Amino acid sequence: MLRNFFAILTLLAWGLWFGALAGLVLFVVTLFHTDRSQAVRLAPQLFRVFERGELLLAAVALCGVAGWWAVQRSPALLGVFALLGLAAIGAAISAGYLTPMMVHMVDAGKSSSADFAALHAKSEALYKAVFTALLVAGGMLATLATQTKTTPTAPAK
Repeated sequence: MLRNFFAILTLLAWGLWFGALAGLVLFVVTLFHTDRSQAVRLAPQLFRVFERGELLLAAVALCGVAGWWAVQRSPALLGVFALLGLAAIGAAISAGYLTPMMVHMVDAGKSSSADFAALHAKSEALYKAVFTALLVAGGMLATLATQTKTTPTAPAK
């Protein structure tokens, strides 16, 4: 019963995190292709809102998988925890360092500078790494969630 609770909690948090990340990328890319001047103004707000929620979902996903591991010791769950942990570190770096610096540069009218381009490249690489870690963790979670925990039975005498 606890296994199911923690599995569902983890899967929900992971799904919301992964889906929100994919949605954010689609929205921002579409915005820039549609109206660049509006996108430069609106994208920072989208990232700020997303990153707050992302950190919350990362914490819930990590707590969920830790609880799941506590009731079902599995090396694969440790792998999922490591991947979610790496993704959470990436999210924290983005929310605490890269995005605030980029927003400051946009507000100062420096979004066309070489420094901004360098920060943007780092941010893109970090988002790709987070996305990849979440994708792999999701594949592992799907496999783990469909497995049933069996208790070995004693051989018949």
